[in-house]
Amino acid sequence: MVGARPGEVESIIGIVCTTRQPEVATVVIETEPQQGSVPMRAKAAVDAAAIMSTLGGGDMLAASDTSAGPAAEMVTALVTAVA
Repeated sequence: MVGARPGEVESIIGIVCTTRQPEVATVVIETEPQQGSVPMRAKAAVDAAAIMSTLGGGDMLAASDTSAGPAAEMVTALVTAVA
């Protein structure tokens, strides 16, 4: 969603989490060049805080990270945290 405001992008996570199948939803939001955030929402079966603890933190059902660096590096860090 090029040009979208952060709140608009984060609302996608809420929509995904209201459906039955996904247990976790996240997006990488580039807020400025070389800056971004990675919000995550989860259902009870997934501990978002445990996943995001190496990146930022949060509580069991909602966590977030604010990072400096290219979006590709944020995605790599997220995949590593989930694995």
